[in-house]
Amino acid sequence: MLTADQRYDIVSRCLMSWAPADDEKTTSFEENFDEWIEQISAEAQPIVIELLKDFEYFSQPKVNQFLKKLHNMLISIQDFDVHKAIFTYLPSKRGIDNSSIEYLLNYKKIHSISKFDVATNLETYTIVNKEVFKNKKHIVFIDDFCGSGRTFIDFIKGHLDILTGKTIYYVITYIMTEAIKNIQNEATERSLQVKILFCNQSDKAFDKHLFPEKTEVAREKFYQASLETGVKEDSIWGYSGSESLVSFYNDTPNNTLGLFWHDSPNYFSIFPRENACGENNKRPTPRSMKKQKTERNNQNYIAHKRSALNG
Repeated sequence: MLTADQRYDIVSRCLMSWAPADDEKTTSFEENFDEWIEQISAEAQPIVIELLKDFEYFSQPKVNQFLKKLHNMLISIQDFDVHKAIFTYLPSKRGIDNSSIEYLLNYKKIHSISKFDVATNLETYTIVNKEVFKNKKHIVFIDDFCGSGRTFIDFIKGHLDILTGKTIYYVITYIMTEAIKNIQNEATERSLQVKILFCNQSDKAFDKHLFPEKTEVAREKFYQASLETGVKEDSIWGYSGSESLVSFYNDTPNNTLGLFWHDSPNYFSIFPRENACGENNKRPTPRSMKKQKTERNNQNYIAHKRSALNG
């Protein structure tokens, strides 16, 4: 088990590495860290701590810095003409709001992009503004995170009629190394011009040689700890096995290792994802779990007393 000094050092180190960050998520991290880590087996705690040291959290001010940097990268490309570009995002397959559209609108605001050059629905834009779109040379996709590249690749496959003949820019704050390879391979296969601009890149968590012991031993301990806390099998390594270690101010990608974001009836995560929670499906918290435990103990006590009296 960690000592109080060790816990303080870990929390302080994380908060310093995530600066500038002073928001609801970092406050929650600081307040709930002790109770969160104690839910994890003593054998797996050192593994989780090593992963946490490499974990990246990006506040809104930090993300805005990335969006500015990305725009400077984009306009510095010799053949790029902002007046010949249409800016858009990757829509959610479920048809709901997602982080990408938030980043697109922030990007538009920060860089004073004309609303006539922003497509919140690329298909509709190409139909309604057919002649305007013909004169556009570039399609710029603004995104927050890419784990495997699958979402971007699926969009490409479904919209070849729109994308062919244009230069495609995938402008993203954070991307996994595997995703870059997958996207580049797909672009080559489809004879598409795709250029990827990013601020942060990472390999899979267990490919980074973070552990003094054998990586496979660490993986097994992490896997068992995840099962013990109720993380679903298909979420343990993150979506599509991405093994990412990242969270943003507005959400945590499901590509991140599940132990950091996946809640269960008896486990609360430290960087939970935003879920469609109704009144009967609220995520557990340290306070609610303690309350439930107290209520169960009280009920057991009452039941025991009644049994004794009736006996």
